Amino acid sequence: MFSLFLSLQVFAQAPLEPSEKNIHNQQNWFTYFGQYKLGEKWGIHADVQFRMDEDVKFAKQNLLRAGLIRYLNPQLNLTAGYAYINSHNAGLNAYATEHRIWEQVIFNHRPANLNMTHRLRLEHRFVEQLRLHMDGSVSPGSTKYGNRIRYFNRTILDLTRKPEAKNVVYFALQDEIFLNVAAPALNSNVFDQNRFLAAVGVFHDKKTRLELGYMNQFLTPYRQANAMNHILHVSVLQTLDFSGNKPKTPVQETIN
Repeated sequence: MFSLFLSLQVFAQAPLEPSEKNIHNQQNWFTYFGQYKLGEKWGIHADVQFRMDEDVKFAKQNLLRAGLIRYLNPQLNLTAGYAYINSHNAGLNAYATEHRIWEQVIFNHRPANLNMTHRLRLEHRFVEQLRLHMDGSVSPGSTKYGNRIRYFNRTILDLTRKPEAKNVVYFALQDEIFLNVAAPALNSNVFDQNRFLAAVGVFHDKKTRLELGYMNQFLTPYRQANAMNHILHVSVLQTLDFSGNKPKTPVQETIN
């Protein structure tokens, strides 16, 4: 399975047309992901992301996302929620807003000495189109709709090898592929993008992870040149239990 994951990642990041040149950019992403357990069966997901330019002077994109979690068993949960996104349009020097409804299923398991997570997410995207006026001003225009499917795989290797340790050092490897479905108004390409991340982190008190890593993001925008973003990725991930008693179903791993 692990070798298949790597093969898919390499394939996903290959340019769709060998003759097509990619635009390379450097970015800095600062992210927080939280999972808060409220009871035996229910919880809250929340994440905040600031995706900055190379010099950390302005945000290329800001994202706020929240969802309601339903725990089915210790390995499986369902989540549905809403996301609010602002994306910078470099050509117009303005931000466009996206409203997104999403649903996902997460499955965790532990092959060998690894901690592996699979996530399948469906997104319903309402993306604002910016309008340029004769006087050079920009205003919101119409809204276009499209769907997208995302498959995510994350594997964690414990480097400390001491389960009782308060601070566990680990290595994380993950990949996510994005596919457009019935979304011709947003992107007629089926393959939308791929994100590959390699990171090192510290897991503190089995509640909070601090990660630093490199992300490679390959995109195929509609009617634009393919882009490859080289990203310094900084993350805080928390799993907190507010249920008030010792649960039969443990708080599952937070993933980005």
